[in-house]
Amino acid sequence: MDKNKIFNMIAGLELTGKAPEGSIISSVQHSKQDKPLYNAAPAGYQATIDTLTYIKQEVIKQKFYEESPADFLPVKVGEGAFSSEFVYYTNFEFSDSFESGLMGQGTGTRKSKSEVGYDTKRLNPYFWAKELEYSLIEIEQASKNVGSAISLITQREEAQKRNWDLGIQKTAFLGLNANGVEGLLNLSGVTNNLAVITKAISSMTPAEIQVVARNMINAYWTNNNKTAKPNTLVIPYSDYFGLSEFIDATGIYKTKGEYLLESLRFATGNPNFQVKPLQYADTADNGLGVNRYTLYKNDAQVLEMNIPIDYTTTTFGTANNFDFGSVAYGQFTGVIAKRPKEILYFSY
Repeated sequence: MDKNKIFNMIAGLELTGKAPEGSIISSVQHSKQDKPLYNAAPAGYQATIDTLTYIKQEVIKQKFYEESPADFLPVKVGEGAFSSEFVYYTNFEFSDSFESGLMGQGTGTRKSKSEVGYDTKRLNPYFWAKELEYSLIEIEQASKNVGSAISLITQREEAQKRNWDLGIQKTAFLGLNANGVEGLLNLSGVTNNLAVITKAISSMTPAEIQVVARNMINAYWTNNNKTAKPNTLVIPYSDYFGLSEFIDATGIYKTKGEYLLESLRFATGNPNFQVKPLQYADTADNGLGVNRYTLYKNDAQVLEMNIPIDYTTTTFGTANNFDFGSVAYGQFTGVIAKRPKEILYFSY
């Protein structure tokens, strides 16, 4: 089969070499104003590049997260691209009591003043980039079977996108081994309570579950000086699976998980309180040496992660009409605890 025809079939183009109006490939062609992509490039190259561009756009839409960070904490995407540092301001009130603001009605009455102090927290973003290359030979060989070239290219693109997604996932929960990047489960400044949970909650009796729920909320309440209530509890997956067991007690027709959740919702007065399982919370998967339970207020004023530049790829290019390449890049931060007192770890 003619090489140009193969390339056109792979790209999904008509035999005229033009994509149907309104298609993604057509948009790519129009954006290039119908000019040749490379000087003196053999026929068929334009179709190849358009195919790669189309695949890249499709792959970027896919998500390979096993645990989406945004399900556990606020993640800001697209803000502050290419910034070298993020600065957060915290304030502290030094004012006297409310009653000190009471005043007389006469002129010249002295008024109490409100004093506020400020501090900063800094968060460093990091850049990530990886390159993909294809040779003309690889594409020609794969094109011998129609569709194989697309499969070859798609698999490599998906592997690179998966590398980004799973890397961001690990960073969100455990940070990075280097550079002091922290994740949800190992934030500095967060208190680690070793007394309240001493065994898997799923191994507890109904009475013990009630006690541990009460003690967790009391510990959290005390930790932040009674200024906030939690709305999320993250627990190890191994314990979460065990909570599916039904309670063997007269008059109780629910699982241990339902019993725990009801106790926490009642204690916090929040009907939307959530218990979330996380594999990284298991001692076998986190490198922390403990099973980590995290009780916190899932709110952007308490903690957040930033992805200033989400996974982005450059257009495929070639300098010699033989090797085709592109670069995928992004920018991200670890997790910052803006209010560490509103996060509490329990470990055993």
